[in-house]
Amino acid sequence: MWWNYYINSNSGSKNFGKFIERKRAVMVGEKHIIKVDQKIIPLHYSKRTEPVLEVGADYYVCFGNNIAYPCTLIKIIESNPRRIVISKYDNGKIFGEHTLFSNEIGRTPEEAVRNSVTF
Repeated sequence: MWWNYYINSNSGSKNFGKFIERKRAVMVGEKHIIKVDQKIIPLHYSKRTEPVLEVGADYYVCFGNNIAYPCTLIKIIESNPRRIVISKYDNGKIFGEHTLFSNEIGRTPEEAVRNSVTF
C-alpha cells in the first residue's frame, strides 16, 4: 500500500506543494491475516497448551485483537521455560522473526488466539 505525504514549506524542498509517495513500513496485507471470531478469548498464561512442535512446520501466531498470522517454526530453544523462534509471514513473504514462549503459537488460528502472545 502506498501513502501520500505532502511536502511542507519547512522541508526546504524545491518541490514545495507536490505529493510524494513512500512505501509504508508496517504490515498491510489484510488478505493474508485471519480474523478469528470475537467469542474466542485468550487464556491466562498458566492455562495455555503447547502444541506439538516441529521445526519447519507451519503454525499461527496472535499478537492481539483476534488476528492470527501464519508463521513457520525456525528453532526450539531448550530452556526453562522453553522458547521458540518463528518467522511471521505477510503477503507470502517473511515479515519478521520473533522469539516467543513455546505455548504462544497454535496449529489453528483459533488455538493461536487462545495462546495469544503476552507482552
